[in-house]
Amino acid sequence: MEVNIYQVDVFTHKPFGGNPAGIVPDARGLKDIDMQNIAKEMNISETVFIIPIDENNYEIRFFTPVSEVDLCGHGTIGAFYTLAYMGYIPSINNGIKKVYQNTKAGKLGVEIFFKNGEVEKVLMEQAKPQELNIIKDINPLLECFNIKESDIGIGDEFINPRIVSTGLPDILLPLKEKNI
Repeated sequence: MEVNIYQVDVFTHKPFGGNPAGIVPDARGLKDIDMQNIAKEMNISETVFIIPIDENNYEIRFFTPVSEVDLCGHGTIGAFYTLAYMGYIPSINNGIKKVYQNTKAGKLGVEIFFKNGEVEKVLMEQAKPQELNIIKDINPLLECFNIKESDIGIGDEFINPRIVSTGLPDILLPLKEKNI
């Protein structure tokens, strides 16, 4: 079986910059083990496997070198840029084309902005944030980021860090100053 795989640098206009993602624009016929092995071989943070459903809907799967994950922001941007750039998603002269990705985190819209028939940018919808946990033991964060408890919060108010998710869990750590 022949599989086309691309490495795309996301969030940059310069080669070898940004955040790399592996992109498989047509993953029809690949088994889970094939996807995992390809991601392991690519050995970058995420490899994206795209299974077209119709011209506006795509099943998207994200694999790290060791496991599948529910969602990947830079992988999504890279995947839909690649689909549009390579003509899998037909370009329009000027305007926005909205398509949808079906992921393990849900169905999310993706907007592809075209200018003079070229991809200008790609934006993705996020699921509504869900608070998963309030972090009460902040000592590991203080040590990890080399900050003091008094650095955490907004204004004069201490606000506990939280674990939130729009598809993948992240830590929100409110800091009083942006230069901390």
